Amino acid sequence: MAKAFTLRQSLPHEGKAIRNALYEGARVPDLAAKTAAYNQIQSLVPGGFPWYTKHRHQTWCSRQDVQRGISRGRRHVQSPDTYGMIENEMRVIPDPRLSDIARWAAHMEVSRARVFEIASFVAGLN
Repeated sequence: MAKAFTLRQSLPHEGKAIRNALYEGARVPDLAAKTAAYNQIQSLVPGGFPWYTKHRHQTWCSRQDVQRGISRGRRHVQSPDTYGMIENEMRVIPDPRLSDIARWAAHMEVSRARVFEIASFVAGLN
């Protein structure tokens, strides 16, 4: 009888879905949301996943933050109100040019890609 193939130290699809939901759209999860997601993942099976520690979860979240331009390594560069600042700018300039996005990014010390992602979300394009 053949055993089902499972990867060691791999979260099930439900766990990955919970983790990925933290960053849906232009969301910037805070520590409380990240902790709640970790606890929800651990509650999927009795006893949790011993190998999936809080440290491992925070490391995964940190990588996502860096990839999305939320932070640059250990130095946090996006304030929680970056979304609100872009939303306010788009009330004045509803269809921003690339130069506007670059200016906003430089002012907020956030990557242009992240500002574009948030602006697309605010405009309803994402």
